[in-house]
Amino acid sequence: VRFAGLQDMIPDIPTDAPTVANKPAIGGLVGVAARPDGHTFLIEGSKTSGLYLRDVDPSGTMKVVKLHAGIIVPTALAADLDGSLLTTDALLGQVFRIKGNEAEALAPDAGVAQPLGLAAGPGGVVYVTSLKDNSVVKLENGTATVIAGNNGEGFSGDGGPATAAKLAYPIGLAVDAAGRVYVADGRNEGLRRIDPATGLITTVCGQGGL
Repeated sequence: VRFAGLQDMIPDIPTDAPTVANKPAIGGLVGVAARPDGHTFLIEGSKTSGLYLRDVDPSGTMKVVKLHAGIIVPTALAADLDGSLLTTDALLGQVFRIKGNEAEALAPDAGVAQPLGLAAGPGGVVYVTSLKDNSVVKLENGTATVIAGNNGEGFSGDGGPATAAKLAYPIGLAVDAAGRVYVADGRNEGLRRIDPATGLITTVCGQGGL
């Protein structure tokens, strides 16, 4: 079932008027995030239509809001546990929390090199992958801390400290109910798990092959 947007169509210039979600064409869709209240958000970055955040309610009605001017090149979207939205900005090397028309940088003094994968954990912690550094970074209270990788591109470290491990093009992220972090280790064709409680990393599936 097509949930939103139209295929192979010229993107529409969004308007403020609510519309049926699967009617307009969406340009440059770069992220999707769902909240427990049933709202689904789409982030759009298109040279044709600009940067927009689309809110689809449980009835299938979509509303559009202009993204904060401080966000330039969004690459991912996630929902925090408090219902606020998070997005990465590849050009600025930042993660932003979006609240209404405001955008708050979560690591204003540090940043993340080429951020992509994004996920929210318990207690307001946010995790993001760095493609440039082949690492996973924890953002908490304005501080960025590497919790895995940043040791060059490769595959190593299973069963040991995640900070001593090697990753290769880490892409997507997810956090389970126990607070463990899962990272798609792109060029290693595997899924790896980081346990923040122990600091250890293991491979859940796949290992260096298609």
